[in-house]
Amino acid sequence: MKINHKSKSSQRGFTLIELIIVISVFVLISSAIVGVFLTTLRSDEHISISTDLKQQGSVALTHLEAMVRNAQRISVCESDHLELINADFGKTTLQTDSDRIASASGSSVSYFTDAFVLVPDAYPLTFSCSTGVGETYSSVSISFGLQIKQERSVAVPATQVFQTTVTLRK
Repeated sequence: MKINHKSKSSQRGFTLIELIIVISVFVLISSAIVGVFLTTLRSDEHISISTDLKQQGSVALTHLEAMVRNAQRISVCESDHLELINADFGKTTLQTDSDRIASASGSSVSYFTDAFVLVPDAYPLTFSCSTGVGETYSSVSISFGLQIKQERSVAVPATQVFQTTVTLRK
């Protein structure tokens, strides 16, 4: 009977260098995958925030347009606020209140933008009125900017600017 004794030098296995190389390659690939994943998450949140900002501005602009268009007349037109006389002869003031676009009628205030967006000092809510026949205001140019407050997890430094011109119905 023949006994086969293998020596340590003839056994197959991985050397320490081979294990270190495999672990290093695994760490590099894992780091790349995690980096791509985190970049995708940040990009998705950035797109979501930009979309929210555009939606907030569009909604505010639509409300402002409707209120001006349906007003009986404009009683005061200043660059920072607009006073409308409504069809029921009540007074409504359109202005910025606490960095948000607002409408004040009587003792109530309605906001056209959410608390997570603000009207920046660089692009304030401004009104510019044009007079028509009989020295009454016939159209209003409205412009403002919106940006995300910095409390959100991803900073979106860009400001979206919105503007339109509205003609009153008579």
